Amino acid sequence: MPSFLKEMVSSRGDDYYEYKEFKQRHQNLLDEQDREESYFYLIKSQGGIIVGRINLIDIDTHGIGQLGFRVDEAYGGMGLAGKSVRLLLNEMKNQIKVKEIHAKTTTNNYASQRVLEMNHFQNLGLRDDKYNTYDFIHYKYIKS
Repeated sequence: MPSFLKEMVSSRGDDYYEYKEFKQRHQNLLDEQDREESYFYLIKSQGGIIVGRINLIDIDTHGIGQLGFRVDEAYGGMGLAGKSVRLLLNEMKNQIKVKEIHAKTTTNNYASQRVLEMNHFQNLGLRDDKYNTYDFIHYKYIKS
């Protein structure tokens, strides 16, 4: 994982990179997507290069899911994360099951805060969870 991402989010662990473990985890994620409990997308540059990912995961029986996104540091500041969140929200408007989307970001991740706020996520403030020394700001989006 690039060092700048390690400052913002936790690692999946070393065992994630072992073939057997990776294969099983990947299959589990595909099964979640088939059951419409999660949605996984790649973020590509205009040239077709994969530069990040955006996911809506853990959609519960109440229609509440968790948003996560990452863009490679070299492609930051180009509006790709903001556009990707907009596209995902538009896609979810047609998804009856999803009613509300939650997200969180560390207090030092100003770019992600901007992306969420520009896409009409409501800032719910800080909670008791942390990553390293950083607190998390929680956000919520209610589908209209």
